Amino acid sequence: MNYADKAPAFVAASQGYDVWLNNSRGNKYSRAHTSLNPNKNKFWYTDWEDMGLKDQPAVMEYITRQTGQEKVSYIGHSQGTTQFFHALSENNSYFADHVNLFVALAPITKIPNTESGTIKFAAFNYRLLYDAIDLVGYWEMLPANWATSTLSNLFCNNLLDFCILLEEFFATDDPSTDDKDRCNVYFDHFPAGTPTQSILHYG
Repeated sequence: MNYADKAPAFVAASQGYDVWLNNSRGNKYSRAHTSLNPNKNKFWYTDWEDMGLKDQPAVMEYITRQTGQEKVSYIGHSQGTTQFFHALSENNSYFADHVNLFVALAPITKIPNTESGTIKFAAFNYRLLYDAIDLVGYWEMLPANWATSTLSNLFCNNLLDFCILLEEFFATDDPSTDDKDRCNVYFDHFPAGTPTQSILHYG
């Protein structure tokens, strides 16, 4: 998403490190499952707790099998750190055997001071939201499909300020910290979809 000389993964790869990027369960790049159908609600009954306890070990075991290395270094960002903090608290011995370094970028353990409108709304209306979502079966938040992607491209490529307003509600109250030159790139990948339960869990 960022320039190659700034994005940590590209910088590390350019220095000769073997870099593996994994996608959290449920986004548009990570919808496969051995038995569950992403078009059914059961696929979406998950959150960052499961991603930390189940998905992260699966990723690490895959990498070590492919590379022959005994341990990996893990760099997480935002929810990627939440997953890992939870995983460490529940299964520390496993990760001590498989990880030699953990770097937490924009780490999150709890967010009482968040300025995200979405998280604030979820926090103050958790029970109401959970019951409403369960009733209508809306367990995938902001799915990536033809309609949402078309609207995102239409608005964000022509009305960038409108999309920045949306970003203020969903992500940050200070979008001025983002690189405006890259905003169109960011929004080309938005929305990407996520389990609704992950957002509610933060709330």
